[in-house]
Amino acid sequence: RLVKDVILLFRALCKLAMKPLREDIPVNSKKVAMQTKVLSLELLEGLMRNAGPHFRKSNRCTYAVHNYLNMGLLVTNSVSSIPQIFKLTVSIFDIVFHTFKESLKTEVGVFFGSLLLRTLETDNSSYQQKMTVLETIHRFTLEGKTIVELFLNYDCDLESEELYEKLVNALSRVAQGVHITNTGLHPWQEHK
Repeated sequence: RLVKDVILLFRALCKLAMKPLREDIPVNSKKVAMQTKVLSLELLEGLMRNAGPHFRKSNRCTYAVHNYLNMGLLVTNSVSSIPQIFKLTVSIFDIVFHTFKESLKTEVGVFFGSLLLRTLETDNSSYQQKMTVLETIHRFTLEGKTIVELFLNYDCDLESEELYEKLVNALSRVAQGVHITNTGLHPWQEHK
C-alpha cells in the first residue's frame, strides 16, 4: 500500500512539473504556473534524493521513474531557459543517474547525451546552463568510480553510445572556449 501511495504522489508531481508554461495567459496565472512547476520539481528532487532502498530497488518504482520522470519530465524541462527549472532538472537527472543507472541504463544514456552533452555543445545554451552542467560533471569526477562506470557501461558496450568519449570531447571544446557564449555577453553580464 505504501509503495502504491508513493508512486501516485510521484506521478502527480511529475504531471505538475511537465505542464508547459504558456505565454498566452495573464501575468498572475504565469506566476502561479511557474511557482507550481518549481515547487513540484523541488518536491520531486527531495523525494528522489531521500528515497529509501525499497523505492530504488522496486520494479514498480523503476517503472514509474521510467514512464513518468524520464520520458516526460526530463524531456520537457531539459530545454528550459529558466535557470531555476533547468538547474532542478539537472539535479533530478543527477539523482536518477546515481540511483537508477543499472535498471534504466538506456534512458540514463539518452539523457546524459541530450541533457548534459547537448547543453555543453550547443550555442543555444546560456552560460548559466553550461555552468550548471559543468558543476554536475565535476561532482561526477569527484567520485572516480562514476566516470569509470560511464566508460565501462557505455563506451565498452557495442550497443551503446560512447558517452565517455563524447564527454571528453565536449569538455575539451569547452576548455578551448568553443560554444561558451551564445549572446555575445560576458558571463557576468548574463546574470543581470
